[in-house]
Amino acid sequence: MKSRRNLIYYLLAVIIVAVFYYPFIWCVSTSFKGYEEYYTREFYLIPRHPTLEHIFYDLELYGIQPIINSLIITSIATLLVIVITLLASYGNLRLGAGGGGLPYMLLMLRASPAISSIIPLFILFKYLGLIDTYVGMILLYTVFNFPLSFWLLSSFISDIPRDIEDAAMIDGYPRWKVLLRFVVPQITSGLIATAILTFIFIWSEFLFAITMTRTVAKPLTVTLQELCSPREIKWGEVAFYCFLATLPVLILIFIIQKYLVRGMTFGVVK
Repeated sequence: MKSRRNLIYYLLAVIIVAVFYYPFIWCVSTSFKGYEEYYTREFYLIPRHPTLEHIFYDLELYGIQPIINSLIITSIATLLVIVITLLASYGNLRLGAGGGGLPYMLLMLRASPAISSIIPLFILFKYLGLIDTYVGMILLYTVFNFPLSFWLLSSFISDIPRDIEDAAMIDGYPRWKVLLRFVVPQITSGLIATAILTFIFIWSEFLFAITMTRTVAKPLTVTLQELCSPREIKWGEVAFYCFLATLPVLILIFIIQKYLVRGMTFGVVK
């Protein structure tokens, strides 16, 4: 009975994994199919006549610049969000900076739809000369991803007993050393989990990207949209870029998945 139960669990796990990974598998398959193979009613995943024409078309038309733009903007913005959020959440919880209403003000900022602020932001960015620049996109993503990261890190920091910090300060450690040497090591999993979520949100964002970029800082999400028109959708080219867009996130999660699980469950059991 136990072996049968384990077999059922494994089969269910395989089915669930197959369902969730099917879009990724479809992107890989379609990237190597010819036009005549995906414009057909017959369904098959393995290409019968593999081709690289879609890959060469994308690389010839756009190159790897959209991927580089996405990596630069997402990486720097994520790093800024984590650093600023760590200082802000620690200062609010331990020193009372910003007052007790700060978390709720940030929550209201996060709850408001992005479309409601896109027009005034566009006017402001155009006046400041930040349209289609790395600096503009990094600042924009840093501001809009700060509230959620603040709430996540605040929950992790609040689970740390203050006695540890008080004992370290009695021993002569300044506040910044207490933060770096005693607080950060205890919330490493929470920092990594927050960084992954922030990275995913910025990496897949579309509204601000299509509004604020033109050519120089155009990320991968906007490039994907340009391959779809009312007359034609270039499925092979879209599938190849979707594969490239998904790959960095998958690699990142596989590398640090144990920290992600710990971060998600941090504080559940004391």
